[in-house]
Amino acid sequence: MENFVINLAREPQKFENFLKLNSGSKIDFRRYDACDGAALGEAEAVKMKIVMPGTKFTHGSIGCAVSHFRLWQQCIEKRDPILVFEDDAAVRNDFNEALPKLLAGLERWDYVTFGYNTDSILDIEIANGINSAVAFSPQYPDDKSLKDFVRSTKQPSAYRLNNCFGTCGYAISPEGAKRLSKLCFPMNNRTITIAALNRSFPAFNFDCILNDVYRKMDAYAVFPPLVVPKNDRKVSTTINA
Repeated sequence: MENFVINLAREPQKFENFLKLNSGSKIDFRRYDACDGAALGEAEAVKMKIVMPGTKFTHGSIGCAVSHFRLWQQCIEKRDPILVFEDDAAVRNDFNEALPKLLAGLERWDYVTFGYNTDSILDIEIANGINSAVAFSPQYPDDKSLKDFVRSTKQPSAYRLNNCFGTCGYAISPEGAKRLSKLCFPMNNRTITIAALNRSFPAFNFDCILNDVYRKMDAYAVFPPLVVPKNDRKVSTTINA
């Protein structure tokens, strides 16, 4: 399965660090030139039908959405599933061994996320009609934690996904790419409900939009994760740009 690592041209060091951290996976990672939201005007994003006029999203979040959207279009055009990673992700060394077993166990899938931000919850369906919300500690793993994580070997399983945040590593099928493209865009400040947190709020980034559509498609989350992001909010180009 072809893979892509989303990375801004102005941050080559992040891709180099990604390759060093994940060298044990033996995956031939391919860099994908991210859309720089800082250089993308609101009028252009509206014209591209990425956002609706008058909505409020950071430039970084819009750039992130464009990057994923463009990859989804490639997936549709090539008619083959793809893997997408973000450049702050730690990927388990056994990813290649675990991936085919996980996908083979699913009768049909649109989207499978292998990891998620650990500063929020993961809400999955563990049996028909029975859900489980998982919290994480530490919320922001340090470099040592990530180096330990890539060597972990706990057996992962795939569960129906209700809610999670982050797009650090996922597989998407052509049908999934079509569904996500239709359901996510153009982005607006629609109301997002996170049942496990008993919270509703206006969508303020690309993550929020995804949480509006996971239950409307064949979306799955892998637990324990095969990918974990550093998710350093101090240097995030999605939050701060």
